[in-house]
Amino acid sequence: MHRIGRIFSWSPHLLQDIWAAMLEDKQWLNRFMSKKTDLMAENYRITTSFLADRKIKYYEMNAGLFIWVDLRYLFYPELAARDLKDLGASPPVASIQKERELQILEICTKSGVLIAPGSVYVPEEYGWFRITFTLQKEALKEGLERLWKSLQEAESDISCQQG
Repeated sequence: MHRIGRIFSWSPHLLQDIWAAMLEDKQWLNRFMSKKTDLMAENYRITTSFLADRKIKYYEMNAGLFIWVDLRYLFYPELAARDLKDLGASPPVASIQKERELQILEICTKSGVLIAPGSVYVPEEYGWFRITFTLQKEALKEGLERLWKSLQEAESDISCQQG
């Protein structure tokens, strides 16, 4: 019970005063928002270029802090060149697909990359992952390289399971 109470507690008054001062300073706020927008746009370009160069499908975004990446090809490598829109999240295939998402997540986690599997968002279809791109540029680039290594391992892993 004590833990739950902390979730809903107020921030210290000193922090509230600092935040209020920041939000009231219109010049600072405008500079901050402009810089944040520029950095997000640049990181989005870095991420989408990385994905496109490696032929990884993703959902084009127009706002937000993350990109939905289509990794369903890691479920069914023989279908990689085809349209995968008919792979819904309905039983009995859904449990197999959810398990594969967790396998991919585990491979990524071992490489130091945390991506969010679509299954935690109650999807219409499994195999979509959320990648957050709003972090420092060096960390983003390192994370993308680790992601690529992880995806290659996952692809090799599924090929071995089928072979």
